[in-house]
Amino acid sequence: MSYSQAYTILEYTHPDNVQPFVVVTTYGMMNEGGNIFEFGEWNFKTDQGLNSTYSLGEMSVNNGFLDSNNGVHMDLQNENITWNGKIPYSLVTVTNGKIEQRYLDENSNFSILLFMDDNESIVMDKQFDNSLFTKIILEKGNSSYFKPVYSNDNVVVWELKSNINDS
Repeated sequence: MSYSQAYTILEYTHPDNVQPFVVVTTYGMMNEGGNIFEFGEWNFKTDQGLNSTYSLGEMSVNNGFLDSNNGVHMDLQNENITWNGKIPYSLVTVTNGKIEQRYLDENSNFSILLFMDDNESIVMDKQFDNSLFTKIILEKGNSSYFKPVYSNDNVVVWELKSNINDS
C-alpha cells in the first residue's frame, strides 16, 4: 500500500472523533469461519491466505456415543473425544449459553467445539480459540471487548464495552 492508502485506512480504523457503533452477527456466519480465518490472515506479499482447519458438522447421539458428519466421535460415558482418530488440544462445549472448556492434548493443533443446543460441531485450528470470531460468533459470549445488547435465535447485536472489565 502507498502511504496515502495506509493513511486513509487509518482514518477509518482510528478516527479522531469516535462514533458509537454496534456489531451484528448472525447464526449463518459460523459457516464462514474457514473463509474468515483464511482472509483474516492474508499475506499481501504472497497473495495467499492461511490454509487452516475449519470443519462444521451435524451431530447425533446414539447408544452413548456422539458422532458428527465431520469426523468428531465422543464416548459420552468416559468423555473421550477425537476427530479423525486424533485427540484435540481442547474441547469447548456450549449448552444453554454456558461455555465449558477442557484442555486435552497440548501437542495437538486443533480444537473441537460442541454446540449441544444446535447439534453442531466445529473443528478448527487451536490458534483461533481466543479469536473475536470464536468468542462472539461461535460461543456468542465471553468477549473482553463486546457485550450483547440484543439477541434472538439468528442474530446478536454487540456494542463495545465502555470499560474493558465490564461483564
